[in-house]
Amino acid sequence: MLCGISFGESGENAAVAFISEETESVSVESNKEILDLIKDKKPQIVAVDTGLEERRSLSESEEKLQEEGFIFTPAKDDVRTVRRFLSLRVLFHRTYRAMKSLSISVSIP
Repeated sequence: MLCGISFGESGENAAVAFISEETESVSVESNKEILDLIKDKKPQIVAVDTGLEERRSLSESEEKLQEEGFIFTPAKDDVRTVRRFLSLRVLFHRTYRAMKSLSISVSIP
């Protein structure tokens, strides 16, 4: 099973999708809700659509791509989104280090 997480604009709310034979999507507000869903569904891969560096605005080339209709995750992202992701990553690692019974492999940069 694959889990995809998309944070809302400015790090508020998040859409969480689980994809296997069926697809399920859920809207959540907190990182705790995300962790609870992951614990319940036990995906093998978790993907998050955020950059790891904070930015204040898009670069000129990124703005041009958006004007042309491209949708992408820039290498740098909104400050609140990056901070929420980094917080989720810390909670995620703490939670799964403590849960020896859960067999899960997660790749988060």
